[in-house]
Amino acid sequence: MLRLVRDRGPISRAELARASFLSKPAVTDIVDGLIRHRLVKETVKGDAAVGRKPMLLEINHEAMWAMGVDLSRDHVYRGESPLMMRTKVTLNGLPDVLPTSSAIPVYPCRG
Repeated sequence: MLRLVRDRGPISRAELARASFLSKPAVTDIVDGLIRHRLVKETVKGDAAVGRKPMLLEINHEAMWAMGVDLSRDHVYRGESPLMMRTKVTLNGLPDVLPTSSAIPVYPCRG
């Protein structure tokens, strides 16, 4: 479910039910758990031709982070990345920008 929200978000619960082949109550239970754990958040209301406008869901980019450290005799690299792959890199305590594609922005940080 988390992968569907990440790949297709912002997305409604009804769209998640169709994409996952699960019932709407099952999707609601799963999504409620993801919201409770702050992995997913509700955003703006989507468009609907008829009836109530659905709340759209998207990944909470600040929910989980990964960190890696490369230690060597002559350098220290530290990289941090939130769930959605924005990258922060520090070289020897000084900001450093690594080559990257335009789809993955790099944000320098201070060590």
